[in-house]
This record gives sequence, C-alpha cells and structure tokens, in this order.
Amino acid sequence: MLKDQMHKLAQKQEGPCVTIALATHRTHPDNQQDAILLKNLVNEAENRLLKDYDRRSIDALLKNLHSLEPQIDNRLNDFGLYVFASATTAEYVRTMWPPAENKVYVDKEFALRDIIKAYNVRKIITSSTSANPACSSTRR
Repeated sequence: MLKDQMHKLAQKQEGPCVTIALATHRTHPDNQQDAILLKNLVNEAENRLLKDYDRRSIDALLKNLHSLEPQIDNRLNDFGLYVFASATTAEYVRTMWPPAENKVYVDKEFALRDIIKAYNVRKIITSSTSANPACSSTRR
C-alpha cells in the first residue's frame, strides 16, 4: 500500500508541492504535542508559500493542506507522519519509523526520497531478520 501511494505521489509534478515530515508519539499524553507540532509546520509551509507565490495561485493548495489537519487522529500515530499537499492532492502517511528531522519541503514535486529510503531499509531489515533463525525471538 505504501509503495503504491509513493509511486502515485512520485508521478505528480504539478508544483508547488508541500511535504511535511514529523516525528510523532505513539502514546498519550506525548501524542498531544503532535497536533501542535503539525500546526506549526503547516503554518511554516503556508508562510513559505505566501512568500514565493501569489495567494490566488496557491489557494487550492492551502485549502488541501489545511483540510488534512482535522483528519489526522493523533491517537493513532506511530513514529512518523508525512503530509503531502498540492492543488490536487491532500494525503498523509503514518510510518513505523520517525523521519530524520521535522521538516517542511516546498518544491515542484513531493519530497519522497527520505520516506522511500527508510521504507526500503526497513523492508531489508525485516526480511533479513525473518530469514535468519538466529534473530528469531523463539528460544529452543
């Protein structure tokens, strides 16, 4: 599912595109700060967009970006959250790994390199662990 979603996002080059990466918390009360952090990163993205673009030209993007905030239930967070918004896209992905840093990317395409790299590393680690009996948690 994640692989298909990343492939779909990689094909969109409709700029400007906003990608927000943030480390999240799995447990309460720590996960309450995730909503505040997301709001701050969304505001940072909006300020950067307004600095570089005319408000009318990014109105649809801003609506999509702000529409995602209420959709995200922070009680369901894992370790990472990635938000993707453009004039025609409003999506988010929860991950089992945190991003390298909390960051806002504004570019002509979505910033997918970090999430794809982390996904591939995790996939390799998971498959090599399950293939190696010495790494198994069952004792004999």
